[in-house]
Amino acid sequence: MDGGLNGGISKVRCDNPSAKGMVFIEKRFGKRLFEYGIPSKEIQILHQIQDHDYITKMVDHFRDKSIPEGAVYMEYCDVGSMADVAQGVAKGAYVNERKIWHWFDELASALTYCHRGPQPEMNDEQIFQSGWSRIYHRDIKPGNILLTIANGQVVAKLADFGYAVTEDSLAACPNREEAIVQPGGTPGFFAPEFPFFSGASDIWQLGLSMICACTGIKSPRSKENPNGQMWNKGRPAGARYSVELSGVIKMCLEEHYARRVQAYPLLVFINSCYQTIRNKLPIDRWPAMVFDRSEDHGKAVSPPEHRRPRHHYTGLEGAVNPAYGGNYPGPQLRVPGGMMPFYGAGYHGDGNGW
Repeated sequence: MDGGLNGGISKVRCDNPSAKGMVFIEKRFGKRLFEYGIPSKEIQILHQIQDHDYITKMVDHFRDKSIPEGAVYMEYCDVGSMADVAQGVAKGAYVNERKIWHWFDELASALTYCHRGPQPEMNDEQIFQSGWSRIYHRDIKPGNILLTIANGQVVAKLADFGYAVTEDSLAACPNREEAIVQPGGTPGFFAPEFPFFSGASDIWQLGLSMICACTGIKSPRSKENPNGQMWNKGRPAGARYSVELSGVIKMCLEEHYARRVQAYPLLVFINSCYQTIRNKLPIDRWPAMVFDRSEDHGKAVSPPEHRRPRHHYTGLEGAVNPAYGGNYPGPQLRVPGGMMPFYGAGYHGDGNGW
């Protein structure tokens, strides 16, 4: 099926002896994307962030400019997406608050890695000197947050870097304003500063995504999406969750990007706040399930079925100093072997991202 910036998404089963029977997601690149150089850019980004636990992993890829044709093969997250969570919550399901905190922590960790690299405690100059090219996702939304099981519990992973940009690519732009004003994203999740973007814009989108998981909102109201669903600015997580959780989400939703929390301080604060209140929260009796089980007239009700889809201009982890060129290895060209279509199981998403 088509979606966003790609030529189609499929679930495929591998027949290579080294991974026989394993299922992956194939994201194809069409001709239009090659015209804009997107396949090379996305593959390079996926190489850079390959080793983070809470970012979906690329397992293989190929590209052939002469056809043009290409694809990336990603790990398959079989528990669905945060969009599925929002859908379930809208129908009355409930996610244990401990699980919400864990997902929030995992996604803040993923964003910290994108924005600041493997040593986020370094200052900006040290990160610059380390050679880390900051990555800005620019399309964080529930449909691009995937869920899977790891160590007996449901974990969240940041996915779909089709709209992402790096410091290096921004540095190559001859015009400063063009560098920090680029199309991309999903209506309802645009930050107030849109069409300008920075790392603060990713934080805004993360905050809205957490609201969706807590309240069941699917399309939040915003300046660019005036017909979207209203959300409570005073208590964005809703009445079923702690005021502490709402307080941390509100940090992500500061209207002015210059006052909005950055990724690493957010990660630190999530950890600190959760440790303070965790003993007051209900125990998560079903860590390997998305929703708590409930009793309906004496019969256990299972969760809804999941469908897997598949130095700065701003000074705020935003667009790059154009003097920085970077030194990352380019994408590798190799055709994956043994990837076979998994017939009858295509992508089920929201039609806007993957």
